[in-house]
Amino acid sequence: MIILEEKYKDDPKWIALNDKVLQIREQNYTKRINELQKLLEKNPNDVKSLTEIVQLLNNLKRTEEAFTLLKAYFDANPNSEDCKLRKIYARIASDFQDNYTAIEQLDFCLAKDPSDLELKLQRGIISVWLGQDEDLAYQYLSDVVAAKPKEVTALIGLASLEMKKNNFDQASALIDSVRAIDPNHPELETLLSNLETSKLRAAEEALFQSLEVGREKIRAGDCQGALEVYDDFLIKHEGNRTILKEYADINSCLKNYDKALAIYDSLINQEYDYLIDLERAKVYFSKGDYQKSISEFERLVKEDNADFAAKLFLGDAYAQVEDYDKARDMYDSLLVNNTDTTQIALINQRIGWLPLGGVEALLGGFPAYILLNPFISYFGDNTDFGYLTYGISSDLGVTSFLSLGLQGSIGKLSSPYTTVDLNTWKGSLYIRPLSPFLIGLSYGEQAFLSPKKTYPLYEAFIRANEEKHFHAQVTYLQQEAATMLYSALLVYPFGSLSDRLRVEMIKAEGWYITSGKYRVSGAYTYLMISDGNRGANTEVRIGRYFYPELLAGYELYSTIYARKSIFYYSPQSFLSHSIFADWNFYKDEQFDISAGGRFGFIPESAYWLREGYVQAVYSPLENLRINARGQLGSTARETIGYSSRSYSISVFWML
Repeated sequence: MIILEEKYKDDPKWIALNDKVLQIREQNYTKRINELQKLLEKNPNDVKSLTEIVQLLNNLKRTEEAFTLLKAYFDANPNSEDCKLRKIYARIASDFQDNYTAIEQLDFCLAKDPSDLELKLQRGIISVWLGQDEDLAYQYLSDVVAAKPKEVTALIGLASLEMKKNNFDQASALIDSVRAIDPNHPELETLLSNLETSKLRAAEEALFQSLEVGREKIRAGDCQGALEVYDDFLIKHEGNRTILKEYADINSCLKNYDKALAIYDSLINQEYDYLIDLERAKVYFSKGDYQKSISEFERLVKEDNADFAAKLFLGDAYAQVEDYDKARDMYDSLLVNNTDTTQIALINQRIGWLPLGGVEALLGGFPAYILLNPFISYFGDNTDFGYLTYGISSDLGVTSFLSLGLQGSIGKLSSPYTTVDLNTWKGSLYIRPLSPFLIGLSYGEQAFLSPKKTYPLYEAFIRANEEKHFHAQVTYLQQEAATMLYSALLVYPFGSLSDRLRVEMIKAEGWYITSGKYRVSGAYTYLMISDGNRGANTEVRIGRYFYPELLAGYELYSTIYARKSIFYYSPQSFLSHSIFADWNFYKDEQFDISAGGRFGFIPESAYWLREGYVQAVYSPLENLRINARGQLGSTARETIGYSSRSYSISVFWML
């Protein structure tokens, strides 16, 4: 019938005959299948009957039934060495789109007979389909072609692999070999199309890779070199919004202000973007068109999402046109409710540049600001550990780049067995060497009243941040262990703990907000305990702003210690996967209320963790802000449920 098909496939007589043959074949196959099924019911391990029935089922396109029978057999006989049957299983599994089962059978048989070319061909082609084990696939298919130069399937697989490696000459030569062997092969047209597509893709990848050279030049401050790279790129490619914005930024750097403005205008006309709008306003400022920049920044400041940079530049623009009263008012407004020491230093630097008049000229600008911050906080858990602390801190702005801080607090540590009181003081020095960096150095003491002993407290950090863009900080902290590890057994030293443990902490943390509304954050904390133990906490979050006030995403958290201690929680392996959300659901001139939390899974203990918080900010006066936060959490520690709660209230009063 196959021989006659090509000549008579459109002949009604042939069609009728073919239908009759297919009908009779199906009847005979079905009858035999029913007989074989009865034999297999009596003896499921009858390999001869199993082989025959799966081949008949496969011929009738009843692939799923064939696959189910073979799977049941090999589940019951996982160590069967019948590679003839495993080859059939691999072929049917592949037809059934279960390529990983096919690979398992082929690898089993190749381990027994590494020279079997049929196995190598099938294994190599499946790897090409899946896009994995491609080096192994290349080796197997090359072995097949070396022994059988006219094996078209192997040649097609090798051509596909060469395309992925961008070896287009080799791929073309292999396609020519296929054409010479079988000019009408159905895969030829697809191969040729894929070859041209791969060439275009490789050329575009190389073109985009050239942009990385340009970006390196930008980071190195070589704007002219970067411009040459971007000019060459844009001759060959139209670019996207990100690339065109970078191109505008480069032109602004080179003072090609009109060209930069034209690009920003075009991008904003296509789709509004606040950050591009802000950059355009900055260009007017850099260009010296201060009146235009004032109108642009005033428009941005009126919008709800106007950030610190827009307001700061507006103050700068007022200062440039010598409207010092408006400049001072803008700078003063930025100090209200602002606790970011880097931003405060920038503002005070600007205020210091403004001409003084009247009494202010006589008295000068000292102190630049005074900030008072009373606070109280509490942490407790289901082990009856508790930590209450309350006190006050103050910051004094000495100059535009130097601030001093002093903090004092009273604390109480509690456990099921005892309560210990402690007093803490800390003095701090803050230096802003250049924007956007801030360096902080602190020294203090923790004085425990029972047993009476005093321990030093050290803290240092370096921070860099830009509002709504990025934040990075590295912190070193050394203090008493119970106030960091939150363990009931550390409240009062006993047994082998002749003295209180101390902890040194090094923490690196940061976040970055992309132009696509994604926020990536991470924190790595390394702990060095005075008993010789070492530990590390790692947190990675990837989230997206689905709305300006709603951030949600995925969190990975892990904790690992060198050894387990009976005195504090110190797992040698803890991992959790969570989804998180932060929702700023209410905001007006006086109130700012948020809520959020996370929900996740701990594989080690098969436990679902939960955590939630609510925080509120109340600003009854322009220079007074009250913060409150409450948090509840439930997780697992070494397969045992663990719950905690924490509350805090703080007041920021700018004088």
